Parts: sequence; structure tokens; C-alpha cells
Amino acid sequence: MDKNKSNIDTDKSIKQLEEENEFLRIENAYLKEIRRLNLESDAKMKMNSKRK
Repeated sequence: MDKNKSNIDTDKSIKQLEEENEFLRIENAYLKEIRRLNLESDAKMKMNSKRK
């Protein structure tokens, strides 16, 4: 009985870690895109200020 409960607990832990990993991957991709957009915007602003 203890082995079965242990397996269930392990399965739950693995599922929870997989869900957390997926969330963190999505969050990381989002933050990378925000950074890219900010860098792109900064570069455009610098170009425009040099033209004036």
C-alpha cells in the first residue's frame, strides 16, 4: 500500500513540476519578446534623434 501511495505522490509531483515548467517557459518567452521589443524601440528612437 505504501508503494502505491508513493507512486501516486510521485506522479502528482511530476505533473506539478511539468505544469510549472510549462508556465515558466511561456513566461520566459514572453519576457524575451518584451525585451526584444524594448530594444527595437530604443534603437528606433536613437536613429530618429540622430537624424534631427
